[in-house]
Amino acid sequence: MQLNPGHGVDFGAVGKVLLIVGTLYVLSSLFAWFQGYLMAGVVQRVVYRLRTEVDLKLARLPLKYFDDHARGTRSVG
Repeated sequence: MQLNPGHGVDFGAVGKVLLIVGTLYVLSSLFAWFQGYLMAGVVQRVVYRLRTEVDLKLARLPLKYFDDHARGTRSVG
């Protein structure tokens, strides 16, 4: 970097720095969007798999289990 007192601002160098910073900002934004997109897909697959496994587990339980275990209410006594 050359400093010449009294010669003003080197707008060419400022423009290059702004271009680099702007490019990095755009790339960062694209990568953040892509990461969010991937994570949303992963989360949906995991939740779907968990719900499927819970449904299969509940389907294997005998009806007597549901008769003996109240759901959603609590008996005080």
